Amino acid sequence: CSHAKVGNPANEVYLFHGSSPTSAISILNTSFKVDLAGAARGTMFGPGVYMAESSSKADEYARDESMGGAYDGLFAVLVCRVILGSTYVVEKPGDYHKE
Repeated sequence: CSHAKVGNPANEVYLFHGSSPTSAISILNTSFKVDLAGAARGTMFGPGVYMAESSSKADEYARDESMGGAYDGLFAVLVCRVILGSTYVVEKPGDYHKE
């Protein structure tokens, strides 16, 4: 994600997001919804959309359908084009709502 002359000023990257197939389809239709962040797996570093640089890490958060149906036994990992901008990096769990 880098232009030959201007570089990557928006800090654009490709990252992975693990989910269930039904949730992945919902994300594809409506994009990510921060108000639903952590509904399935928690928010160790505060509310937000969690992505991974490694597909194997995203796979740890992927899950199959709990109700069965058409996607029974299937897991989902999305490859996402992400604009990070100026990042705020945290390395320890905590309450980051105030920052």
